[in-house]
Amino acid sequence: MVVSLASISLGLHDASVQRMEDSPRDLVISSLGLEPSIENVHSSSYALDSDGVNFSAVMPLLTLIGSIVIPDQADAVEFLPGHPPNIIFNMDRREDIGVLGLIPELANDFMVDDSLIIRSERLEMNGWFEEEGDPFHYTGYSTDHFSSEILIDENIMERYSLEHGDIVYFIGPSGTPISSLRISGSVKTSLIGAGLTQELVSGIGILHLSELQYLTGYHIRSSSNGNRTDLANAIYIDLNKDRNGPDSINEVVIGLEQQFPGLKISSKENRIYRLEEEVLVLEVFSMGVGITTLFIGALFLSSIMVIDVEDRRGEIALMRAIGISRRTIYLQILKDSLLLSMLGAIVGLIPGSIGSGLLDRYLRSFYGVDMVFSKFTPGMVMISFLFLIIMVVTFSILPGIRSTSADLQVGLGSFNHR
Repeated sequence: MVVSLASISLGLHDASVQRMEDSPRDLVISSLGLEPSIENVHSSSYALDSDGVNFSAVMPLLTLIGSIVIPDQADAVEFLPGHPPNIIFNMDRREDIGVLGLIPELANDFMVDDSLIIRSERLEMNGWFEEEGDPFHYTGYSTDHFSSEILIDENIMERYSLEHGDIVYFIGPSGTPISSLRISGSVKTSLIGAGLTQELVSGIGILHLSELQYLTGYHIRSSSNGNRTDLANAIYIDLNKDRNGPDSINEVVIGLEQQFPGLKISSKENRIYRLEEEVLVLEVFSMGVGITTLFIGALFLSSIMVIDVEDRRGEIALMRAIGISRRTIYLQILKDSLLLSMLGAIVGLIPGSIGSGLLDRYLRSFYGVDMVFSKFTPGMVMISFLFLIIMVVTFSILPGIRSTSADLQVGLGSFNHR
């Protein structure tokens, strides 16, 4: 169990390091709650992008949960929002997905090797949007400029044998299709469409920002303060290299807080710090359980050795009588403890390694993500064995002391009695 839990702790640590290396963007402007609250995001993003002094790249995002239906492609019908035909669709082929809305030409600046990193999630693209801009917004959400493009998770593509150019339907609040979307590419993520993630989403889909806003009603929302338009959840920002110092970042953050009052402005360092805290809690928990288990095992071993010393009182007294030193007897008891514990550790190494693999597969299946939760390495095994030796030596002190402090006459008497 100690080895298995240590492998989980190591796996979590390495995964956190990888996430920190992939931590997106220098600054993120985000809504305080789940509801998208960044207004006029198109014009604000392009204004920031034009600031070549401070910023090298800007990308607005709308993220939410949506639903699509995959029709039989032989019967699939293309239609624009607001003009749904009378179609029959199979609700068994409905999928809840995480939907991202972005502006392709701004997102291009964040692409590395055909991959886009969003919220520490690496999205590998196979195909991209034909329409690089977002004309649907700048023509006043006129359906004449609705591109109907979507990038679909490759897990969904494989499940329904979909190909580029096939049609899916976007489901509106009423539970009926409100627009057809044409697949212009696929997306590979660490989500495997199983486990806990399956309860939330089957995968992801990416649309033009304005088109997702229109389909979900976030192009205009009425509130007590009047209409709020062109809403999004976040704006990712990369700073120019000469603006990456702490003082420069603080200066930029202050300016953004004045420009976007009531929104959250977080730096990469803030997000890494929070991530480290979360992972530390998990590491402490897993190692705490492992150390507790080892502690109990060491207490059990100490009890066994104490009983063994009591049973061998006569033998130990005889050894003392023929001139064997207390130190030698003590070292013999310690040797017996180490031999017994190391034998148990070696025997337990096989189920420990098997348990590590089973825990890794279980957690992958449970959470539905393709990541390494446990890491079984020789170094980790050696550290576990070293800690075991320290614990055994510590808990062998009591039986060792009892063996060297036994009364010689009483011990010889018990030995003769036998």
